Amino acid sequence: MGKFAAFALAAVALCAVAFAQSQTCGSGVQWKLEESVLTVYAEDVTPLQSRCDVPDEDIPNVKTIVFENISRIEDYTNGMFRDYFGLEEIKLCEDMTYIGNNAFTGCKALKTMDITHIETIGINAFYGCAALEEVKFGENLTTIQSSAFSKCSSLKSLNMPNITQINSYAFEGCTALQTVTFGELLTSVGQYAFSGCTGLTEINFAAEGENLQNVQINEYAFTGCTALETLELPGNVRTVYYYAFYGCSHLTTVTIRGDVSGYSARDIFLQLSQVNDCDCNR
Repeated sequence: MGKFAAFALAAVALCAVAFAQSQTCGSGVQWKLEESVLTVYAEDVTPLQSRCDVPDEDIPNVKTIVFENISRIEDYTNGMFRDYFGLEEIKLCEDMTYIGNNAFTGCKALKTMDITHIETIGINAFYGCAALEEVKFGENLTTIQSSAFSKCSSLKSLNMPNITQINSYAFEGCTALQTVTFGELLTSVGQYAFSGCTGLTEINFAAEGENLQNVQINEYAFTGCTALETLELPGNVRTVYYYAFYGCSHLTTVTIRGDVSGYSARDIFLQLSQVNDCDCNR
């Protein structure tokens, strides 16, 4: 074999190795890109722990991501799929329970999400997904971390049947959001969780149920919800911190069915000068 032929074979071998490496996402996970569909898969149920090394020039062309046998999208500082600007659809597998920090931050074309099998949403997971209109939550979801859906400015309604905790800024700046419905397991709404949701007109807290929990609404949780006109808090809402509804400039009628601990409920709401009817126990 001549020197040139040997060199050519070596180059081919190196290219083959490089190609194989470009198809991996860490231990046990691979990816393939066919036209506009990116499939992330494993033979056995495996967590995704490394960012897929899809070439930068191909990322804008990805319209759909499909996950197969992936149990978790782990936390990653820069986001596993951050700024996939053309991404419109994500198909999660039933084995997946966790979507990590920054996972889909800045995916501005994403329109809907079905997360019925997910148990926890990480920090900034869907931050800035400005086209996201609908999220289907399931009974397994218990925690939404800080800023998980912040700046999702097309999101219209939320129904979270088994949510226990919503952390700070979780839905901050969701300006198209109109209706929020909580289930009986809710215990805490964090600081600024729904701040700046200027289209919000209806907040529904569970008033009954076998597993009904006491609820705490923290400072500035609903600040700046300027379209909110009426509010009813059932008896299990036990703690409302000052400024929880600060800047709700059209809130005029408040009904509280129980005793709010820590502060005078009347004082909390009558600090808003436009509130002219506060039906409070104390």
